[in-house]
Amino acid sequence: FLWFVAFNVLFLIWITANQFVLDRYTWIPAFGVCVIAAAFLPSWAYWLVVGISLMRLWVHLPTYQNEFMFYFSNLMNFPTSEVAMGNLGVVYQERGLIGCSIDNWFLGTQANAEYDVCWYNLASSFKGRGPVNPQYFPLLFNSLPPELTSHALNKDPMRSHLHLARYFLVRALTARTCHFPKQWQTELIQLEYELLKPMGTIRPAKL
Repeated sequence: FLWFVAFNVLFLIWITANQFVLDRYTWIPAFGVCVIAAAFLPSWAYWLVVGISLMRLWVHLPTYQNEFMFYFSNLMNFPTSEVAMGNLGVVYQERGLIGCSIDNWFLGTQANAEYDVCWYNLASSFKGRGPVNPQYFPLLFNSLPPELTSHALNKDPMRSHLHLARYFLVRALTARTCHFPKQWQTELIQLEYELLKPMGTIRPAKL
């Protein structure tokens, strides 16, 4: 047992939703454990282990059916994980389910406001949108600062998406852990430059 654990610890990978994934290397010490077990265990114990292993494999097969099922199962196993919510939001976006993706990223910020990735995903999503209709995202808008929504929707509605993107990007930059501070700071400067322009400004085409 100690040999099995010691070998695995060398190659552990810490990934999505705080799971240890080591499937590429586990078979090596597992093979040695199986050889030892086969030498000492009775035959009925061998078939019991094989049966339990097959049952477990069958139960988990749907998890690897596609990317959505994989990340959805992560959220089911870790329902309070902001990382799982963030990853599932990306999958929803790839499938064109923008409302679901924004809801998942928002829930990720509620689970851990210091996790920058969900804030940045929200910023990127709104930055690439047009004027925002708050009725499409009630879960999100009901939790935003009133002064932000009032200014974005009433005073500058045509650039409401940029105001929201700026707010989310600032939250990402001020989070306890910021993965790409220089890159995101550059994006923030560009956003603020766009917001400083008077409405109706025509940018010259790049030929």
